[in-house]
Amino acid sequence: MDLSRKIAGLIMTAYSDRAWDDRNAQRERVLREVVETGVGGYCIFGGEIERTRALNEEVVGASGRSLLIASDLERGLGQQLDGGTVFPSQMALGATGSHELVRAVGWATAREARSVGINLVFAPVADVMTEPNNPIIGVRAFGGDAPDVAALTEAFVRGCQSGGAAATVKHFPGHGDTTIDSHVGLPFVSVDRATLGARELVPFRAAVDAGVRAVMTGHIAFPRLTGDNTAATLSPGIVQGILRSDLGFEGVIVTDALLMGAIAGLHEPGEAAVLALEAGADVLLMPADVEAAVAGVAGAVGS
Repeated sequence: MDLSRKIAGLIMTAYSDRAWDDRNAQRERVLREVVETGVGGYCIFGGEIERTRALNEEVVGASGRSLLIASDLERGLGQQLDGGTVFPSQMALGATGSHELVRAVGWATAREARSVGINLVFAPVADVMTEPNNPIIGVRAFGGDAPDVAALTEAFVRGCQSGGAAATVKHFPGHGDTTIDSHVGLPFVSVDRATLGARELVPFRAAVDAGVRAVMTGHIAFPRLTGDNTAATLSPGIVQGILRSDLGFEGVIVTDALLMGAIAGLHEPGEAAVLALEAGADVLLMPADVEAAVAGVAGAVGS
């Protein structure tokens, strides 16, 4: 296998089947990326159960190999696909206080996901929601109490993975204390290491101890941890130092989408890909430009 295909295998792109999308153009692009470029998988946004199942079967068959096929399913398969079950928000589930209910939701989400070919569930959100003006997390979190969030996060992870799909806790090391949406800009969290350990990291530690298969890094700066404005996704001290060394996580580390404003607004696609891999990421999710990301990593390998 040549270098460019090895690098492409670290990348997940996206397939979108919403009402405004050109479904055939999306299909052709994904087939080209998977078969010709060699990307390792893709994330699904929108669609319908039967169409998505058929697409996934076609792409996996054409690739001749296993692929990571993911989707943001914080509220179940119905969050993305017509015909799937839509569960209440994580905050609503958290308000019940029922670990067994959350575990059951995780299990059902995984079973429905696997039925259409999705094997990687981008859920649950493990952020502790402590900032009332947070513009992006809000009801996506189980709540604002770290021990409660930890117990519910663990319940979802165990349920999801017993249902046959890999769970992904996000957004490490915590997006709950922000006032900026990382889709549009770089948020800052001004906590020290002790506070982080006593609050933000509690649910992630519980998920790691429960055997979660994947962790998604967040595009959030923690200047009191890093000494600068580097996003956590691009910080070796946070990814390798805290997640790998301190928490002992041995599974797959996937970045949040690299086309989001917090990253793409500050770094070119090739640079972002290199920095994320140097920080310790295993999977590069949705670079703004796949070819540029591959070229950037190839250049770094060559140098």
